[in-house]
Amino acid sequence: MVVFGEVDVVPIIGAEIAGGYVFNTNKPTESGHFLSGGTAGGLNVGAAVGVGYYARGAEGKSINYDFNFVVFSITLTYDNIGLHGGTITYGPGAGWSKSETNTKKTITLKDILSFFTNDDGCE
Repeated sequence: MVVFGEVDVVPIIGAEIAGGYVFNTNKPTESGHFLSGGTAGGLNVGAAVGVGYYARGAEGKSINYDFNFVVFSITLTYDNIGLHGGTITYGPGAGWSKSETNTKKTITLKDILSFFTNDDGCE
């Protein structure tokens, strides 16, 4: 599950960026903040906040189809296996686009716990 904000600026060719928090329901300590971005094609402009679900984790490369409907948008995400998940957001926007993005977690709950418990093998 993911909670995030996004910005789309795609006047035929452009960019989509997003950032937020991923809740890993299988491994809660792998939950963490993420950044995602990449190039996009289409006619799309918008800014929104939303929620979504990814079947196989949020990290890595993906192909995304983003459809903006004035006050909300729907995005379908595909990875190398197939349909990976989707999101719904609330915020102003219009148009649609296809993007190729790369998502990276910047810090996880496990990283924070390791920092405070000195779980890196150092004394």
